[in-house]
Amino acid sequence: MLCGMICRNLPAASKVQTVRCSNIFAVLAALLAVAIAPAQGSPDAPGSKPKIPGANIRPTGDEDLDRYLKKIDVAKTYVTLSFPDEAPRLVFEANKLPTAIPKAVTQAVGRQIKVQVGSNQDSDKLYLINTQTGNAQSRALGVVRDQTWTVSNDAESEAYEVVIRVTAGGAPIDAAEVTLKDKYREQKKLIDPSAKGDVVFRFVRFGEFQVTVNYNSKGNPAAPVKQTFTIERVRDEPKPVFAIAVPEDSGTVGAASAKPSETSGSEPSKTESNEPVAGSNPLSNLLSTLLGLGVIGGLGYAGWRFMQNNPTKVTDTLEKLGADIPKTPDPAANVDPMPAAPKAPAPVEKIILGADATVDTPISSASAQDPPVSDFLMGLGSGPRLVDMSGTELELVEGDKVVGRESNAEFPVVHDTVSRRHATLSVSGGAVTLTDLGSTNGTWVNGRKIDVPTVLNPGDSVRFGGVEYRFEG
Repeated sequence: MLCGMICRNLPAASKVQTVRCSNIFAVLAALLAVAIAPAQGSPDAPGSKPKIPGANIRPTGDEDLDRYLKKIDVAKTYVTLSFPDEAPRLVFEANKLPTAIPKAVTQAVGRQIKVQVGSNQDSDKLYLINTQTGNAQSRALGVVRDQTWTVSNDAESEAYEVVIRVTAGGAPIDAAEVTLKDKYREQKKLIDPSAKGDVVFRFVRFGEFQVTVNYNSKGNPAAPVKQTFTIERVRDEPKPVFAIAVPEDSGTVGAASAKPSETSGSEPSKTESNEPVAGSNPLSNLLSTLLGLGVIGGLGYAGWRFMQNNPTKVTDTLEKLGADIPKTPDPAANVDPMPAAPKAPAPVEKIILGADATVDTPISSASAQDPPVSDFLMGLGSGPRLVDMSGTELELVEGDKVVGRESNAEFPVVHDTVSRRHATLSVSGGAVTLTDLGSTNGTWVNGRKIDVPTVLNPGDSVRFGGVEYRFEG
């Protein structure tokens, strides 16, 4: 401001002197700012913390753009990078392990470069990626700020990109969860059909690392496949590819069994950091849980009290909403003390069989002409038995009996869908085993066709061809 007042009072003819006066005062103002800043942020001042010079500089209404730009230039901090070769490199800063190269990146070509540092956090890092070798290294900004970082290729500690290729039966897997764990961190990513079996992990430490693949086989989770690989600092490919195959007999590979919360672009589950990881507070979690339970309990009690005090209003409201509210029976109503007699089951109709059939009456009817009932079929009892659709119970006794459509079979089921030798029923110690004998229309348990001996359980549905029974034990 003083510069502006003095220069405005100069004669109009001395325009050159006016410009020089403004420049002189601008330089003096900038030097004054530099002199004041260390005093305010000096570590020797009691209770003060180190500050970056010029970090709080803001333009004022009375100063021109030229003076403000000079202030900003004074406030900048830089890092000088000295390289051992002229290999192309990418330089950028980040406050955590990056999952991709950021937009603000400097392409370094040559043996030395000076880059401006934008972050004022000493814990943030400056990353270098050698695009020729595919290797990376990093340093904390607090160590290299306003310093010269002499870069050494031997200090490279990570491969920037590593490709894991997963195949099933020689073809790319459709979907899977892939976990890569090196000696410092663990990263998880998902493969979807668009990835064609490939997933890229970044910043993988040199040395051994383990890859675990979780996937589904024929719609069910399969056993994870694990394999250990080694990556070296000096290698043929900057972006190496490591292949891992799941068993060829896994069939159609379905969706991964992993949690879908992490995508192929998700950040690693663990990142290298010098700061302690903040954990959750158990006491805070307990108090939050108790508070939530108290609120739920209070709302429930209020609702119960309202229902007790206003039963008619609650009933009317529920009926308007379409709820079926049972009515309380009137004790004075005339109730028939005698229950209605159950209707007798309708007689089973006769089934007309083919010309090779020897009988045309169902097994539930009895006549003088019927052959004697086998000792395998008895009346009502408490042992294992089959119950047909009409409610007739056929008790099963110890031994093996053949189920067939002939009336003289050991277990006759007279129906044209039943084979002459359809199945066997084996009773041993109260356990009943059902075995199909290669029947034409099959033997079924609970809607599933069986082809191996099957032990029956109480309540199972048993069907011979088109004739169905219920097994009771």
